Amino acid sequence: MLRILVCMQGKGSVFFRFSFVLSGRSAVWWVLAFFLLFAVPGWSREVLPLSGDWQLSFTPDKKEDTVVLPGTMDEWGKGNANTNRSETKHLSRLVTFEGEARYRKEVLIPESFKDKRVFLHLERTKYTSVFVDGHEAGTCNLLQTPHRYDLTGFLTPGVHTITVVVDNRKSHYPGGVGNSHALVEHTQTNWNGILGEIFLEARPSALVESAMVFPRPEDDAVRVRLRLRNYGEARPARIELQAVPGSAEASRPAGMSRDLALKPGLNEVVLEYPMGKDSLLWSEFSPALYVMSCRLEAGGESDENKTAFGMRRFSTSGTHFCINGKKTFLRGKHDACVFPLTGYAPMDKEAWLKYLGKLSSYGINYVRFHSWTPPKAAFEAADELGMYLQPEIPYWGGVDGSNKELMDFYRREGAALIEAYSSHPSFVMFALGNELGGSGEAMRAIIDGYRGLNADVLYSFGSNNNLGRDGYQKGEDFLTTCRIGRDENRNFENHVRSSFSFADAEHGGILNGVYPSTRITYEKALAGCPVPVIGHETGQFQVYPDYREMEQYKGVLRPWNLQVFKERLEKAKMGDLVEAFHRASGAWAAQCYKADIELAIRTPGFGGFQMLDLQDFPGQGSALVGLLDAFMDSKGIMEGEEFSGFCHAVVPLALFDKFTWTNAEDLAFDVQVANYGADALHSSLLWKLADASGKVVKEGRAEVRAGQGELSPLSHVAVPLDGIDRPSMLTLTLRLEGESRENRYHLWVYPDRKEEVKPVSCEVATRMDDAMLKRLSEGAAVLWFPDHRDVADMSVGGMATPDYWNFAMFKGISEGMGKPVSPGTLSLLMDPEHPLFKEFPTEGHTDWQWWSIVNNSRPFILDAAPEGLRPVIRMVDNVERNHRLGLVFEVSVEKGRLLVCMADPEALLDKPEGRQFRAALIRYADSEDFRPEFRCSPEELKRIFSQKAFSPDIIKVENATDYKDQAPK
Repeated sequence: MLRILVCMQGKGSVFFRFSFVLSGRSAVWWVLAFFLLFAVPGWSREVLPLSGDWQLSFTPDKKEDTVVLPGTMDEWGKGNANTNRSETKHLSRLVTFEGEARYRKEVLIPESFKDKRVFLHLERTKYTSVFVDGHEAGTCNLLQTPHRYDLTGFLTPGVHTITVVVDNRKSHYPGGVGNSHALVEHTQTNWNGILGEIFLEARPSALVESAMVFPRPEDDAVRVRLRLRNYGEARPARIELQAVPGSAEASRPAGMSRDLALKPGLNEVVLEYPMGKDSLLWSEFSPALYVMSCRLEAGGESDENKTAFGMRRFSTSGTHFCINGKKTFLRGKHDACVFPLTGYAPMDKEAWLKYLGKLSSYGINYVRFHSWTPPKAAFEAADELGMYLQPEIPYWGGVDGSNKELMDFYRREGAALIEAYSSHPSFVMFALGNELGGSGEAMRAIIDGYRGLNADVLYSFGSNNNLGRDGYQKGEDFLTTCRIGRDENRNFENHVRSSFSFADAEHGGILNGVYPSTRITYEKALAGCPVPVIGHETGQFQVYPDYREMEQYKGVLRPWNLQVFKERLEKAKMGDLVEAFHRASGAWAAQCYKADIELAIRTPGFGGFQMLDLQDFPGQGSALVGLLDAFMDSKGIMEGEEFSGFCHAVVPLALFDKFTWTNAEDLAFDVQVANYGADALHSSLLWKLADASGKVVKEGRAEVRAGQGELSPLSHVAVPLDGIDRPSMLTLTLRLEGESRENRYHLWVYPDRKEEVKPVSCEVATRMDDAMLKRLSEGAAVLWFPDHRDVADMSVGGMATPDYWNFAMFKGISEGMGKPVSPGTLSLLMDPEHPLFKEFPTEGHTDWQWWSIVNNSRPFILDAAPEGLRPVIRMVDNVERNHRLGLVFEVSVEKGRLLVCMADPEALLDKPEGRQFRAALIRYADSEDFRPEFRCSPEELKRIFSQKAFSPDIIKVENATDYKDQAPK
């Protein structure tokens, strides 16, 4: 057995003092590994790590428990036990705590710290007060940057007691901070603890307090802004700069040095550092990195600071974003700090490389952090991957320039964030928070102050301020919004995302309100806006949960919301359908995300989008809108390879007026390429049209040329369809020659019907009356289209696209504004092999050929019907209501057979798909295949269609944004 006491101290070394016990052969290997790891010459600072055991108490005289920092009270199980198993607004913490927690540690200060400046570093925490040996050393209320305490006057060589009091009460901050994703319970949780690096460091009396690097690639140089702090008398000093490339491919620039006279206190120095003509540029295409070493020598002592940077210029040109003069299109993800195992963001680079790498595999090149800023590790990972980041001030509320507390918070928090992180090349954009209201003048003043700190960053007043009603504001470098200006009409002409809540746009916006086409753009909305526009929080298409995910919650949060939803579905006698609901709603949501993204990409001059979300958002009523779950694991709906076929720097696109055609037409479409790659493009675009069996109907190629950052000219294609004599689903596949990524579209071709299909043996009815019941009792086959006015209280509205975000939230908002409530449905669900679909080919979920049919329907609520009545075509409901909904269902009534369709029969005649669907219904009802298994009496049938549906009480979910004053003028 070997007991080892380690005290490491030396020239430029890190100081450690601790002991451990080893036995056997392993002792030798551990000792060798330890000294190889820590005996590193040339370190410029002495660091005393404080990670490890601390004593936790809640008042000075209370019993202490041993806890391990970094960490949180949630991870240690400290706090008040959470017994609320009925919470559905968000995931649930096992324990909760809000208030002061005292963390105490005895520390041995080495002799080498004598006559040095000693600083305490807490990388991420909440409001803190620090005490040394019972004496208060100061307080700090920064939320997203390290807390730094100068403890020089408190710590002398020997044993001392350091106490850090962490107070996570929201009262320490202006009101809107409590709504932000830095504190809100809906995602990150309002934890109490200390995260990341925790240490003491000893530094000389003249030191480099901070170094910011501002690249000037057009001048082959960087500007270095140094804050030098001299705690001694005025004296001469020398500053040495050396840029070190992160790649062997790059040459090392020559170092430089400058002599200067240090005055007491703060000295600000700006130096121009030449990088040389062959310096490498940083971008999404080639993320070359450098580290700037800044060494200060004064009075025989030295201090060094190292700052990562990249040679890049992120700028705007008209309505485009540019990286080093090349146009880029921001393909973004909204991030709300969803990390369900810990309840906080990871503090290590490897975790962020995994997270951002997953996004990159889906074609994402930009992340907007909704009302929060990630830690240093996130920027380091994004630097390596070439990812563009937009952090935000942790604020969601109104901005009042006369509110001194708020304005001071903005100045203090923003300045700290910019100084700490903005030298990272990935830090390219910055905003004041989410969906702010209030004074534009106050926002402009804040941003002007930030520009004085770093003018290289692009700034906006906030993301989707005033819900876009005010449009672009002078002083913004870019505009993140859902619309530009007020809705002056109902044509969605000012919208820059395709989906909305019913509270915010009639019919839920373009995707559900305009007949499907791939020629729609946002060009009219952009007219008159002088800066790049980013579509704000696009998509928000709900996916029914996969409850198997609940097994993964083994950390500080529990999915009691999902458990409640699961029990609701089982109570509704549909528990056996959960996987089918998940697959169908997910497949349709993926197609809607594709449509939304392509609409943005094909719009000339558009800046980009940030989708909400590729990942589930388990808060705000449980908005399960992702193709990935809360853990960033695939739901098996659409993988990155397929998603990046339409979400990438270079995307082949097909433009057509509609998705459904007749065989009397030519399938007419145009192909083009959106080229936001690094260079101009000259290639062949290969297209192929195939039927459901994979047989190629037609294929061809088009030569495409596109300048860098441009959409190529259109190439027209026309394919005669007269050789297709049966209803068919076709797949159009586009691919650039030499590339493996494909972009696919489903299209449908139906026989041209000049006249309405007439029934042969079945009868068509629009009302259930004695005559219809008599015919059924006599053995007739009846196709019944109930009059929507007769079943309004027994059905839900028709909506093709998935419900937006969360039904509970926007139901309450819509009702509060006196607006229609969304129908709340997610997708159709059917068996494609059912005989009905011999004449109407489909997959097992909604797709674009269903759009006009569903929007002109009222799915019937079958909650009161016997369980044996299982619809031929279901509509998947949301997790709040769990109605058993039928679009088409069938029953045997005495000798007769009844086929019920909840679509409007007149509306079906307006479009090829409607006429074909009606024909398919009639031919099925006429056929021998029409043999309903479920039987009921005429009295039972009348009872089913006479009972008003029961709607459960739905708990209102609050939203910090004010949705009022959104009616078109």
